[in-house]
Amino acid sequence: MSVDWRHAAISALTEGHPVALIRQCSVRGSTPREAGAKMVVTETSTAGTIGGGQLEWQATDQARRLLAQPDLTYRLQDYPLGPILQQCCGGFARLLIERLGREDLNWLSAGDNGSSGAYIKTEWGQNTRSTIPISQAAWPEQAHDRIVLVDKSDRPLTANDPLSHVAAVYEHLSPPPRPVVIFGAGHVGQRLAHIMCQTDRPVAVIDTRAESLSALAALPLKTYLTEMPAAERSRFPLNSDFVVLTHSHELDYMIVLNILSSPATGLCGLIGSRTKNQRFLRRLRQDGVTELRCSDLTCPIGAGVLKGKTPAAIAIDIAAGLLQRDEEAIDSGLSLTAPTTQLIAAE
Repeated sequence: MSVDWRHAAISALTEGHPVALIRQCSVRGSTPREAGAKMVVTETSTAGTIGGGQLEWQATDQARRLLAQPDLTYRLQDYPLGPILQQCCGGFARLLIERLGREDLNWLSAGDNGSSGAYIKTEWGQNTRSTIPISQAAWPEQAHDRIVLVDKSDRPLTANDPLSHVAAVYEHLSPPPRPVVIFGAGHVGQRLAHIMCQTDRPVAVIDTRAESLSALAALPLKTYLTEMPAAERSRFPLNSDFVVLTHSHELDYMIVLNILSSPATGLCGLIGSRTKNQRFLRRLRQDGVTELRCSDLTCPIGAGVLKGKTPAAIAIDIAAGLLQRDEEAIDSGLSLTAPTTQLIAAE
């Protein structure tokens, strides 16, 4: 399955490999990625991205230099993208590059239960750093972004403040990416799986046909061959995004019925027309599914941007809808003054 930067760090640390985390703490002007972007670097691999280009190349080189010097634990550095790196976006990024150890497994694993994630504080002294989980109540006043640099008095800083004023960074980490569970490995399902494997979302594909699943053998995902696809839903967390697009309308219905008969989930998306949607809703009500859960069915699924009916166009539109939901969830969780229940719901 695909892994995000956090699971990549956990895996490498568990296996005893040295790990560096690159964290983009603040930005000014135009930059390839937003504040809070991260990537993990080991001696031989990387996971995640801060936007590619010269900035990422230089930061990766710095991370590996840090790993090669056991006495160094962190480096905080400013990168003007135009003057130093000749990147045409011309913005500015402030990066924290830090060595992670097994003591960091605690906060790296926070949020694995699908809750609102983890609040952490990273502070550093003379060549030392430590990251600890904190409560939402410990968040500094007047700080409303997901990541904020502060001075010694916990005053939020901007990218315009001198590097020497930085004493710590507070961050609200989103939970690990939700799984995307694709029921159906036909033309659309295969193409959707290919696309979603390019993201950091874990991907699973379920089908009754071995030959269809075999076409996905080279992809970093899980496949499940079964005569009862609907029963496979219980394998996955309730906040997973379920995409239903099998070769059979009756099979589609049994899967949707199983999903909507369970507690609230992430997306329950169904391929099809508005007519199919109405027919399914009538059957769901007859089978005892509540109106609240019926309203969770999304059919037709997708962003609704592409009108083509080729398998590629449909898969791209569905993927765009999934990624759009991710962005909306992040945006709606930005206000850290909101009640915790709202943050949980947003994620």
